[in-house]
Amino acid sequence: MKQCPKCQARYDDSWNICIRCNQTLDVDALAHLPPEVAAEFRALKTLVTALNRRIQCLEEQLGAPREQSDAPIQAAVPSGEVAAPPGEPASFPGGRQAGDSALEIAIGRVWFNRIGILAIILGVSFFLKYAFDNNWVGPLGRVVLGLLAGLGMIAGGEATHRKNYRIFAEGLITGGATVLYLSIYAAVNFFHLLAAVPGFLCMAVVTLFAGTFAVRFDSPRVLRFSILGGFLTPFLMATAEADPVMLLPYILVLDIGILGVSYFKKWEDCNLLALGLTYVTFFFWHADRYLPPYFIATELFLGACLGLFLMVAILNNFVNQQPATKADMGIVILNGIFYFLANYMLLRREQFASRQLGFFAILMALLYLLLSYSAFVRTASKDKNLILSYLSLCLLFATIAIPLQLEGHWLSIGFITEFTILVWLGFRVRSLGIRYAGLVVAAFALARIVFFFDMPVPASANVWNPRFLTYLSMATAMLLSARLYREHRTELAPAECNFSTALALGAALVLLVNLSLEVDLFFDKLARAGRQTLPGPYAGKISGGRTIEHIKQFSLSAVWMAYSFGLIMLGIARKFRALRVMALGLFVLTIAKVFVFDLAELDRLWRILSFIALGCVLLGTSFAYQKFRDKIAGFISQD
Repeated sequence: MKQCPKCQARYDDSWNICIRCNQTLDVDALAHLPPEVAAEFRALKTLVTALNRRIQCLEEQLGAPREQSDAPIQAAVPSGEVAAPPGEPASFPGGRQAGDSALEIAIGRVWFNRIGILAIILGVSFFLKYAFDNNWVGPLGRVVLGLLAGLGMIAGGEATHRKNYRIFAEGLITGGATVLYLSIYAAVNFFHLLAAVPGFLCMAVVTLFAGTFAVRFDSPRVLRFSILGGFLTPFLMATAEADPVMLLPYILVLDIGILGVSYFKKWEDCNLLALGLTYVTFFFWHADRYLPPYFIATELFLGACLGLFLMVAILNNFVNQQPATKADMGIVILNGIFYFLANYMLLRREQFASRQLGFFAILMALLYLLLSYSAFVRTASKDKNLILSYLSLCLLFATIAIPLQLEGHWLSIGFITEFTILVWLGFRVRSLGIRYAGLVVAAFALARIVFFFDMPVPASANVWNPRFLTYLSMATAMLLSARLYREHRTELAPAECNFSTALALGAALVLLVNLSLEVDLFFDKLARAGRQTLPGPYAGKISGGRTIEHIKQFSLSAVWMAYSFGLIMLGIARKFRALRVMALGLFVLTIAKVFVFDLAELDRLWRILSFIALGCVLLGTSFAYQKFRDKIAGFISQD
């Protein structure tokens, strides 16, 4: 058995070309013959090929025309000459190269054909306009002349294709179909010889004919032309695009035909062309002709389009067990994005659905999560590109759902939750890109709660206020992610080696900021309320004097001291040197605050308490380092 290097299909030794992707297979057609007979056949093939090459060279020098198929001659060169590798021009006697002649042939055979057809179309158009301006021909005669010219070009293309002039025939076919399109368009819109519906049907017949020719003669170029013509037809007809009962089913039937032909012929670029034109047609129609009564019909159309283009990847990857190509991934991603945008345009105009767009995005995320799981199970996680395509859409819609449905601190918590899920999923499917996406979401969420937190804390709020919960959620998510990075440290990329430490230290810093903000909030609330809560000589001075500010600064220093000591002990227990270093830095900051700010600003009592508390904590820390010095030294040597 042989395997196609492009699409991985398997064939026996009798196949020379892959029927799925037209890739030449590395198969020895003479393997079944006796060795001596096979050697004679190979020598004969080499001799015939050499003669063909020499004849071709002589014909090019003499300028004599040659009748041959469009397929290039592939053969070996005679002994004594060096065969050029595939994709490079072959050497000929005298130093000439086949690349120059190939470019010359391409210009003469292909580009001159295309330009010539365009010139004929323009020339006929100018002649007809001149004849029309001078009233040489009436409206009916003008349309008939155009139809006859188009049919004549199509007939010529059919005849020349039978004589193996394939590219020339394709030019005639596409040119003739273009003339037919223009003639029908003129009959409907300029001369009013046909109504819109018959004209629409006539254009559909021309499109069907062009598609049939593409299938019969294996010509993807003609199919692309027929796709363009098919999608232009509703816009060329003056009133066809206004009625969804006519336009939307027409596009669906057109898509079914295109996808069917492309599936059996393996013309993947035609699928992408059909996808783009389908949604472009819809967006233009929606902007110009959509009305609320069309809502149900439009939703059914969009759902059918989503299902049709999803079937492309399902048939190729789930049914035929073929790995996803770039075209498959492009169809999957663009189909999901265009479908969501189209529904967003529809739903936001409907009163019952305008406030539920976030739930619609969640449904889309669940759909692609299910598809990714199915691809993971069916392909045994081998088709990683397809799985990541589905997961990318799942994460995209989940991210979109958060701002669509949530607001305030719940919006930040939604992004924080997504960050945790992305990191976990990145390790689950072993995707560095998903983990990086999670870290990007984390950075965005952290920046939002620090710099753009738009949820004011009410004066009556207690410690369990929205800001406290949001900061606590951020710290928890960072600790969970740090744990995931630590547990999967053998799977990390070189750039991720320090992510676990960075996330853990970041979580500790977020908690410190959170505690500091809550201390500030608590004493500000007391000051605003003007409560006389302090006994003795300070009663009645809370609202009018500086006592409340002194208590707040002392409490802030005490919180920093206690937090630093806690980090030191946790760093010793967890053998986490970076955490201990961070705690020492916080101690230095606290010492600076006590000796610089508290010493100058606080009253005598609070100044005394600050220094005593600082001294006690520092002595406790020193004792801890003295008691565990051997363990700490061992930790440092291990690091």
